[in-house]
Amino acid sequence: MIETRNVAELVLDFSLYPRNEISDATVGLLRDAYQAGASLPPVVIDGASSRIVDGFHRVKMYQSNGVDSVECDVRFYATELDLYIDAVKLNRGHGRAFDRYDINRIALRLQQWGITRELVSEIIRIPVAQIERIRVAETKTGHNVIPLKTGLSHLQDRVLTKRQQGAVERYGGQQATFYARQILSLLENDIYPTTPAFVESMNALTETWLRLREKVQTGIAQ
Repeated sequence: MIETRNVAELVLDFSLYPRNEISDATVGLLRDAYQAGASLPPVVIDGASSRIVDGFHRVKMYQSNGVDSVECDVRFYATELDLYIDAVKLNRGHGRAFDRYDINRIALRLQQWGITRELVSEIIRIPVAQIERIRVAETKTGHNVIPLKTGLSHLQDRVLTKRQQGAVERYGGQQATFYARQILSLLENDIYPTTPAFVESMNALTETWLRLREKVQTGIAQ
């Protein structure tokens, strides 16, 4: 049912959000559309907890624009799993497409709930064979597993600390050599920025590499 709810009451529960992160670019596009007078669909929420099921980007945009109340599609779910599956299906159907890491996270979470790979395949619309190829690492917090992005496949079967888990989730996804070569290209072709932030980052990178270089090279030799 459609109800008007105060934006301040809506709960952004990221443990139920199918995507890895909220996109500032998407929020900006929604802001432009809203300010131009576009009509946006109601935010889907769980009636029992006011948690957002679909519409994280819209709510972020409403918050930044000082909107007090919005229309919500209020739904009730028998279980937490039903809520999560609806969130996946709704987010899958519109907006920014799931990236590979989103898909892997969703697949692992559904399987942790006891959902078969065949049903997971139907929910997120990927082949079962792709689900079987997901690389994971264990975490020291909660004995869970997390998916690994392509550039971090060397961490497969490692046990990660909470700090390392956060770094995995923020990682861009390419091989580490890709990022190293990008920096080299900036420096060698004299196209690097001359901002304080760049200098600070490069100083930190240089100091960290000098501290770890011998350890990394020893690991290669072994």
